[in-house]
Amino acid sequence: MALNYVLLVFMGIISITGIRGMVKGDGGTTSSFRTIGAAIVFILVLIATLTGTDYITFQSMIESRFGGR
Repeated sequence: MALNYVLLVFMGIISITGIRGMVKGDGGTTSSFRTIGAAIVFILVLIATLTGTDYITFQSMIESRFGGR
């Protein structure tokens, strides 16, 4: 579960700074793909944390459900 909290903080910071940069209009300094990817991972980690599962286990469940290896 410690990994969940570290990922929440890290992805939250990346998402917030990326969104803030896009709102300000700093097009060259932020990557929209990185911001969107960080926001998606943040939401997935938040769901995993709220359900009480480790992120790695949650990721494995998603991959097995939707055709991953």
